[in-house]
Amino acid sequence: MRILVADDHAVVRSGLRTILSSKEGWEICAEAETGEEAIDLAKRLRPDVAVIDLSMPGMTGLQASSEIKQSVPETELVILTCHYSPPLLHAIVQSGALGFVLKSDADRDLIAAVESVQRGEAYISRHVDARLPDTAKSTPLFMLLAETELLTSQERAQVRTIAKQMRHLL
Repeated sequence: MRILVADDHAVVRSGLRTILSSKEGWEICAEAETGEEAIDLAKRLRPDVAVIDLSMPGMTGLQASSEIKQSVPETELVILTCHYSPPLLHAIVQSGALGFVLKSDADRDLIAAVESVQRGEAYISRHVDARLPDTAKSTPLFMLLAETELLTSQERAQVRTIAKQMRHLL
């Protein structure tokens, strides 16, 4: 598996490289310091997965993720951050990312997150998962939107309808 790592701190990139390179058959195909650089590298190298820091100078990780997902839809995305909030989870879903890992959980969760998103499955960091309602813990990431107040009642109904249709396809 080919992985792109994007974070503006060299020490964090080094740590991510160490964690991800420990998995046999995985290679870090590129490292980026900015969102713009991550987009350029993703377009040129077409990695299987991109692990992108939320907070980078200039373009944010969410903006970069959205652009990568539009330009290279086969690249799956994991957002890495120090912060959590329901609006942030909503923004991550909107960016096209399937994975959300807190930096404090990266040593335990990052490999599982990359494996999950590579299979097309959502992954939420264990400390975020612990804050979600019990009914949401087995729910696909995008389905969490249907249970939040971040959407209108009509939008929540539409997400529920889409989810029901997707379950029949699986």
